[in-house]
Amino acid sequence: MVLTLADTGEGMPPEVLARAFEPFFTTRPQGKGTGLGLAQVYGTAQQLGGAVTLRSRPGEGTTVSMYLPRAEPTARDGPADGRFETPNSNEAARILVVDDDPQVRAMAVASLEELGDAVDEVLDGSDALRLLRAGSRFDLLLTDYAMPGMTGTELAGRAQAVDPGLGVLLMTGYADAAAVPAGTLPVLRKPFALDDLRSAVERLLAGRPGRVLPFRRAVDDGGGRGG
Repeated sequence: MVLTLADTGEGMPPEVLARAFEPFFTTRPQGKGTGLGLAQVYGTAQQLGGAVTLRSRPGEGTTVSMYLPRAEPTARDGPADGRFETPNSNEAARILVVDDDPQVRAMAVASLEELGDAVDEVLDGSDALRLLRAGSRFDLLLTDYAMPGMTGTELAGRAQAVDPGLGVLLMTGYADAAAVPAGTLPVLRKPFALDDLRSAVERLLAGRPGRVLPFRRAVDDGGGRGG
Protein backbone atom coordinates (compact mmCIF):
# COMPACT_ATOMS: atom_id res chain seq x y z
CA MET A 1 0.00 0.00 0.00
CA VAL A 2 1.26 3.48 -0.80
CA LEU A 3 0.03 6.80 0.58
CA THR A 4 1.17 9.86 -1.36
CA LEU A 5 0.81 13.51 -0.37
CA ALA A 6 1.89 16.42 -2.56
CA ASP A 7 1.91 20.18 -2.22
CA THR A 8 2.56 23.13 -4.52
CA GLY A 9 4.84 24.99 -2.15
CA GLU A 10 8.37 26.32 -2.52
CA GLY A 11 10.02 22.91 -2.67
CA MET A 12 13.43 22.00 -1.28
CA PRO A 13 16.92 22.50 -2.73
CA PRO A 14 19.08 19.34 -2.98
CA GLU A 15 21.12 20.10 0.17
CA VAL A 16 17.94 20.36 2.28
CA LEU A 17 16.29 17.33 0.64
CA ALA A 18 19.36 15.22 1.47
CA ARG A 19 18.96 15.96 5.19
CA ALA A 20 15.17 16.01 5.46
CA PHE A 21 14.94 12.75 7.45
CA GLU A 22 17.91 13.61 9.68
CA PRO A 23 16.88 13.84 13.38
CA PHE A 24 16.83 17.43 14.70
CA PHE A 25 17.53 18.96 11.27
CA THR A 26 15.19 21.88 10.60
CA THR A 27 15.17 24.98 8.42
CA ARG A 28 12.87 26.81 10.82
CA PRO A 29 14.14 29.54 13.17
CA GLN A 30 15.41 28.47 16.58
CA GLY A 31 12.53 27.55 18.88
CA LYS A 32 10.06 27.13 16.01
CA GLY A 33 10.62 23.45 15.23
CA THR A 34 12.28 20.33 16.63
CA GLY A 35 13.30 18.63 13.39
CA LEU A 36 11.80 15.36 14.64
CA GLY A 37 8.61 15.13 12.58
CA LEU A 38 9.97 13.56 9.39
CA ALA A 39 12.51 11.51 11.34
CA GLN A 40 9.67 9.92 13.31
CA VAL A 41 7.66 9.24 10.16
CA TYR A 42 10.69 7.61 8.55
CA GLY A 43 11.45 5.49 11.62
CA THR A 44 7.85 4.36 12.02
CA ALA A 45 7.60 3.31 8.37
CA GLN A 46 10.82 1.30 8.64
CA GLN A 47 9.58 -0.44 11.80
CA LEU A 48 6.50 -1.61 9.93
CA GLY A 49 8.58 -2.97 7.06
CA GLY A 50 7.88 -0.03 4.77
CA ALA A 51 9.67 3.04 3.47
CA VAL A 52 9.24 6.77 2.85
CA THR A 53 10.45 8.72 -0.19
CA LEU A 54 10.64 12.44 -0.87
CA ARG A 55 10.64 14.15 -4.27
CA SER A 56 11.13 17.90 -4.33
CA ARG A 57 12.59 20.69 -6.43
CA PRO A 58 12.69 24.42 -5.78
CA GLY A 59 9.55 26.02 -7.17
CA GLU A 60 7.88 22.67 -7.88
CA GLY A 61 6.56 21.61 -4.48
CA THR A 62 7.16 18.38 -2.58
CA THR A 63 5.75 14.86 -2.87
CA VAL A 64 5.94 12.45 0.07
CA SER A 65 5.18 8.75 -0.50
CA MET A 66 4.83 6.25 2.35
CA TYR A 67 5.00 2.57 1.41
CA LEU A 68 3.50 0.13 3.93
CA PRO A 69 3.01 -3.65 3.75
CA ARG A 70 -0.55 -4.87 3.42
CA ALA A 71 -1.83 -6.56 6.61
CA GLU A 72 -3.35 -9.98 6.08
CA PRO A 73 -6.32 -10.80 8.37
CA THR A 74 -5.65 -13.60 10.85
CA ALA A 75 -7.51 -15.32 13.63
CA ARG A 76 -5.76 -13.02 16.10
CA ASP A 77 -7.48 -9.97 14.58
CA GLY A 78 -10.70 -10.65 16.50
CA PRO A 79 -13.84 -12.77 16.62
CA ALA A 80 -15.92 -13.41 13.49
CA ASP A 81 -18.71 -11.05 14.55
CA GLY A 82 -16.27 -8.10 14.49
CA ARG A 83 -16.54 -7.39 18.23
CA PHE A 84 -13.45 -6.98 20.36
CA GLU A 85 -13.17 -7.41 24.09
CA THR A 86 -12.12 -4.30 26.00
CA PRO A 87 -9.25 -4.96 28.44
CA ASN A 88 -10.24 -4.76 32.09
CA SER A 89 -9.29 -1.29 33.30
CA ASN A 90 -7.94 -2.86 36.51
CA GLU A 91 -5.34 -4.77 34.46
CA ALA A 92 -4.00 -1.80 32.52
CA ALA A 93 -1.18 0.39 33.74
CA ARG A 94 -1.85 4.11 34.12
CA ILE A 95 0.88 6.27 32.60
CA LEU A 96 1.44 10.03 32.63
CA VAL A 97 3.25 11.38 29.54
CA VAL A 98 4.91 14.80 29.88
CA ASP A 99 6.47 16.50 26.84
CA ASP A 100 6.20 20.03 25.47
CA ASP A 101 6.61 18.73 21.89
CA PRO A 102 3.08 17.77 20.72
CA GLN A 103 4.38 15.41 18.01
CA VAL A 104 6.54 13.37 20.39
CA ARG A 105 3.79 13.37 23.00
CA ALA A 106 1.15 12.19 20.53
CA MET A 107 3.38 9.38 19.25
CA ALA A 108 4.16 8.16 22.77
CA VAL A 109 0.50 8.27 23.81
CA ALA A 110 -0.67 6.37 20.71
CA SER A 111 1.96 3.68 21.20
CA LEU A 112 1.14 3.16 24.87
CA GLU A 113 -2.59 3.06 24.21
CA GLU A 114 -1.96 0.22 21.74
CA LEU A 115 -0.64 -1.75 24.71
CA GLY A 116 -3.91 -1.23 26.55
CA ASP A 117 -2.49 1.33 28.96
CA ALA A 118 -4.55 4.22 30.34
CA VAL A 119 -2.61 7.32 29.36
CA ASP A 120 -2.88 10.94 30.53
CA GLU A 121 -0.81 13.65 28.84
CA VAL A 122 0.37 17.12 29.87
CA LEU A 123 2.89 19.52 28.37
CA ASP A 124 5.07 20.46 31.35
CA GLY A 125 6.13 19.62 34.89
CA SER A 126 3.79 22.09 36.55
CA ASP A 127 0.74 20.44 35.01
CA ALA A 128 2.05 17.00 35.96
CA LEU A 129 2.56 17.99 39.61
CA ARG A 130 -0.87 19.58 39.69
CA LEU A 131 -2.42 16.24 38.73
CA LEU A 132 -0.41 14.30 41.30
CA ARG A 133 -1.09 16.73 44.12
CA ALA A 134 -4.81 16.59 43.30
CA GLY A 135 -4.74 12.86 44.04
CA SER A 136 -4.21 11.30 40.59
CA ARG A 137 -2.09 8.17 40.80
CA PHE A 138 0.03 6.64 38.04
CA ASP A 139 2.19 3.55 37.64
CA LEU A 140 4.73 5.36 35.46
CA LEU A 141 5.83 8.89 34.63
CA LEU A 142 7.22 9.16 31.07
CA THR A 143 8.77 12.61 30.83
CA ASP A 144 10.98 14.63 28.52
CA TYR A 145 14.20 15.88 30.09
CA ALA A 146 14.54 19.35 28.51
CA MET A 147 11.33 21.30 29.17
CA PRO A 148 10.63 24.96 29.96
CA GLY A 149 10.59 25.77 33.66
CA MET A 150 11.49 22.34 35.04
CA THR A 151 13.72 19.52 33.79
CA GLY A 152 12.55 15.93 33.71
CA THR A 153 14.84 14.97 36.60
CA GLU A 154 13.52 17.85 38.71
CA LEU A 155 9.97 16.75 37.93
CA ALA A 156 10.83 13.14 38.80
CA GLY A 157 12.14 14.14 42.23
CA ARG A 158 9.09 16.26 43.05
CA ALA A 159 6.69 13.67 41.66
CA GLN A 160 8.21 10.84 43.69
CA ALA A 161 8.03 13.02 46.80
CA VAL A 162 4.26 13.06 46.25
CA ASP A 163 4.05 9.38 45.22
CA PRO A 164 7.16 7.41 46.29
CA GLY A 165 6.06 4.32 44.34
CA LEU A 166 5.93 6.13 41.00
CA GLY A 167 8.19 4.73 38.27
CA VAL A 168 9.99 7.22 35.99
CA LEU A 169 11.36 6.96 32.45
CA LEU A 170 13.18 9.97 30.96
CA MET A 171 13.10 10.87 27.25
CA THR A 172 15.93 13.00 25.89
CA GLY A 173 17.27 14.16 22.55
CA TYR A 174 20.91 13.53 21.70
CA ALA A 175 21.67 17.25 22.07
CA ASP A 176 20.46 17.19 25.69
CA ALA A 177 21.74 13.75 26.73
CA ALA A 178 25.01 15.06 28.19
CA ALA A 179 23.08 17.23 30.66
CA VAL A 180 21.16 14.30 32.16
CA PRO A 181 22.67 13.26 35.54
CA ALA A 182 24.33 9.87 35.06
CA GLY A 183 22.93 6.76 36.69
CA THR A 184 19.86 8.34 38.28
CA LEU A 185 16.97 7.30 36.03
CA PRO A 186 16.45 5.09 32.98
CA VAL A 187 16.74 7.15 29.79
CA LEU A 188 15.15 6.68 26.35
CA ARG A 189 16.95 8.57 23.58
CA LYS A 190 14.93 10.57 21.02
CA PRO A 191 14.13 9.99 18.25
CA PHE A 192 13.22 6.48 19.39
CA ALA A 193 11.57 3.58 17.63
CA LEU A 194 8.14 2.62 18.93
CA ASP A 195 9.47 -0.84 19.80
CA ASP A 196 12.14 0.78 21.99
CA LEU A 197 9.51 2.80 23.84
CA ARG A 198 7.33 -0.23 24.41
CA SER A 199 10.24 -2.37 25.60
CA ALA A 200 11.48 0.29 28.03
CA VAL A 201 8.00 0.78 29.50
CA GLU A 202 7.44 -2.97 29.80
CA ARG A 203 10.72 -3.42 31.68
CA LEU A 204 9.68 -0.79 34.20
CA LEU A 205 6.18 -2.23 34.59
CA ALA A 206 7.25 -5.88 34.66
CA GLY A 207 5.65 -7.95 37.38
CA ARG A 208 2.26 -6.24 37.46
CA PRO A 209 -0.31 -9.02 38.05
CA GLY A 210 -2.77 -9.59 35.21
CA ARG A 211 -0.93 -7.22 32.87
CA VAL A 212 -2.56 -6.94 29.42
CA LEU A 213 0.08 -7.11 26.66
CA PRO A 214 -1.60 -7.15 23.24
CA PHE A 215 1.59 -6.01 21.48
CA ARG A 216 3.73 -8.72 23.08
CA ARG A 217 1.16 -11.42 22.28
CA ALA A 218 1.19 -10.38 18.61
CA VAL A 219 4.98 -10.65 18.52
CA ASP A 220 5.16 -13.98 20.35
CA ASP A 221 2.33 -15.67 18.45
CA GLY A 222 3.36 -14.48 15.04
CA GLY A 223 7.12 -14.82 15.39
CA GLY A 224 7.58 -11.45 13.70
CA ARG A 225 7.49 -7.79 14.43
CA GLY A 226 4.50 -6.02 15.81
CA GLY A 227 3.52 -2.51 15.21
